[in-house]
Amino acid sequence: MDRKEMIRLLEAHSGTKAKYMGAPSFDYQIEIRGETYRIAKNGVMKDGVGNEVDFEAVLQLTVEGIPEDNFTAEETQEDVLLEISVPMEGHTGQTLRNIVNMVYSKQEHLKKAFGIETDIVSTEFVEVLNAEGVKTLEQFKELAGRIGTGKCHGISFDFDENTIAFKFGIRSEESDKVDAATKLVALLNKSAKEQKHASFKPSADDNMKFTMRVWLIRLGFVGYEYKEARKTLLKSLEGNAAFRNGKGEKEAVGA
Repeated sequence: MDRKEMIRLLEAHSGTKAKYMGAPSFDYQIEIRGETYRIAKNGVMKDGVGNEVDFEAVLQLTVEGIPEDNFTAEETQEDVLLEISVPMEGHTGQTLRNIVNMVYSKQEHLKKAFGIETDIVSTEFVEVLNAEGVKTLEQFKELAGRIGTGKCHGISFDFDENTIAFKFGIRSEESDKVDAATKLVALLNKSAKEQKHASFKPSADDNMKFTMRVWLIRLGFVGYEYKEARKTLLKSLEGNAAFRNGKGEKEAVGA
C-alpha cells in the first residue's frame, strides 16, 4: 500500500484531514483520537514522539465502535485535498501580513494556476489587515479572530501549533502541483520574512503568464531545480511567458 492510499483510508475513516508539512520532512500529519501521527515519503508511520507504529493498528483505532454501514462509497473515495504547512517561527505580524498581501496581489494568477474558483484571501480581510497597520503577532491574531477565518479561506494561521497552512485545492495524486505548491510556499515564506513591506495591489494585466513568470523569478524560482515547478504554475495561464506584449520586444528576465 502506498502513502497516498494510507492517507486516503485514514482520512475517510477518522473524519479528519491530513496536513502536508512540506520541506524539509515532506511528511503528512494527521490527528487521530487525540494522538498526532506522521507518515513519511517511504510510508513509515510514527507517533507524536517519533516511535514507529503499525498502520493497520492505527487504522483499526479509527473504526472501533463505528458500524461498518456508516461508511459510504463517497467517503472512502473522497479526494485528499492537501494543506501545505510551514512553521510560523521567525514571523511577526508584519511578515504574516506580507504573506497575505503577496498571495492577494497574485490571487487571480494563482487561482488559474491551481484550477480553483474560491478566493484564497478575501478583499475584506486584506483591506482591514492593511488599514489597521498590523505589526505584531498579537495584533494579527486578534484581527484574524475578529474578522473570521472564512475571510482567509486559503491560508490558515494556527497560533497554538505555530504553523501556517496553505490550501490551494490540490489533490494528493497531482504530484506536479504538489511539488510546485511546496516550492511556492517555501519561497513565499522566505520572501515575506525578508521584505519590509509587500504590496497587496492586484496585478491587472492582459498577459498573466508573463506577469506570473516575472513574479516567480523574483521569488526565487530560478535554475533547473525550479524548471518543472515554473512550467506547472504557468501552463494554465493565458499569454506569452517570454514577451510582455505578445510577440513584441523580449523582456530581460531570467529563466
